Amino acid sequence: MRNFIIFFNEKEGTTAFVDLLMNFDQISVVHTNNRGLEPFDRHNCGAMPWRTVGNCWEQIYGPKPLKQDALNRLYRLTSNTELMPIDKSKVVGFKMRFRPPELPEDFVPTLNTR
Repeated sequence: MRNFIIFFNEKEGTTAFVDLLMNFDQISVVHTNNRGLEPFDRHNCGAMPWRTVGNCWEQIYGPKPLKQDALNRLYRLTSNTELMPIDKSKVVGFKMRFRPPELPEDFVPTLNTR
């Protein structure tokens, strides 16, 4: 495993686990400048659309070199904080609560009657 995302629900001990991971020089834990350990949870990133989350993840995990300033410009579209520097030469990861994709307000389900 090269990189990781730790999905959790609630009160599962992931903060202590991530605190331990932050002590390893070989691991770059993605977090905010106010030490938010769940950078893509709403309390840190605001109401970030899934498309923007995906674009952030592509910058973090994609093959291209990371441009931290571009990532933070994208992140700050909905967040009032920034991500701390990420070192892609290391194992990179973060934790976040699982949240299902949100449907648009005008979404109306339809049944396929064929």
